[in-house]
This record gives sequence, C-alpha cells and structure tokens, in this order.
Amino acid sequence: MLMELADEFIESVTTFGAQLARHRRGNTLEVRDLQLYLETHYQMRIPGFFATTGESLDIAVARRKPVAVHAHQARVAAVKKAIFDETNRREKSREKIKEKDVAGA
Repeated sequence: MLMELADEFIESVTTFGAQLARHRRGNTLEVRDLQLYLETHYQMRIPGFFATTGESLDIAVARRKPVAVHAHQARVAAVKKAIFDETNRREKSREKIKEKDVAGA
C-alpha cells in the first residue's frame, strides 16, 4: 500500500515536471520544474535546492504571504467603520430634528 502511494506520488511529480519542462520548451527535466509542483501542490520545500533556482521561486513564495490579506482586512474594517460612523451621524441628526419638532409643537 505504501509503495503504491509512493509510486503514484513520484509519477504525478515527474509527469507534471515534464509538462512544465515541455511548456518552457526545455529538453530536460530540471529541479525547478519539480520544485514548482511540490511547492504549489504539497507546500513542500526541498532544502538546499532553492539557491539554485534564482529569484522566480522566491517571488512566488513572497506572493503567497498573507500580507495582502491583512491589508485587505484593514481596508474592509475602515470601510465598515466609515459606514457605521455615517449611520450614527444620520441617526443623531434625525433625533435632533424630532426633538425640535416635539419642542416646537
């Protein structure tokens, strides 16, 4: 059972790596082809091989950092706060108008 899983894993990694090599019009399977698949599908980083691939994989990893998520959440919170503040301002304005109407009547 474990051997079958290992065989399927190796086959899927090499098949995808070969497709990537073909896509970049290469004749050989390179470490970066396998790395990209392992990184994107299994979040596996192979120690010692990142220095040989250049900046492309580092940039891909940097893109996946949750910094953008925090920035988005901050913007959403600011919009919600602005909506809340505007709603409160309108309610207070309506209350003042009602008070004037009641006092004037």
